[in-house]
Amino acid sequence: MVEVELGVWTGRASSRGLLLVVVGVVASALFMPGLAIWARCLEVLIALIVLSFWSVVVSVDEHGLKVGVGPARWPRWEVPIGDVVSADVIDVRLLHYGGWGYRARPGVRAVVIRSGTSLKVSRRRGSDLIVTVDDAEAGAALLDRYLGRSGRR
Repeated sequence: MVEVELGVWTGRASSRGLLLVVVGVVASALFMPGLAIWARCLEVLIALIVLSFWSVVVSVDEHGLKVGVGPARWPRWEVPIGDVVSADVIDVRLLHYGGWGYRARPGVRAVVIRSGTSLKVSRRRGSDLIVTVDDAEAGAALLDRYLGRSGRR
């Protein structure tokens, strides 16, 4: 039996909303009259923390799914291909998940960067993983191909 290379997919997403929050917090720290220096430093620290979560990179290959957040790609999640039951595309709304960030609900973990198309990976063990990402359809289709399914999308 010959093993066929199926490829690698990488998807990205970022949030203009989070970027606007960072700009607002920095502007407040710089220009708000009467703020103590410690309050300004705290605001800048908050802005840096928020900025570190403004984007996500998702990849699919023969090993499974990898998700990294922010420029440092941390925190990071991996779902081994042997743990993947199925991959689907769903529509996620920020308010439904309680806003931006990492969200945990019974049976589901979500990395929500923005509203819109998202990749949902159902797992054999542990919670399902949902991540908002551009071109989620391609990532789900490639995961399905690695699982031996085809033509669903």
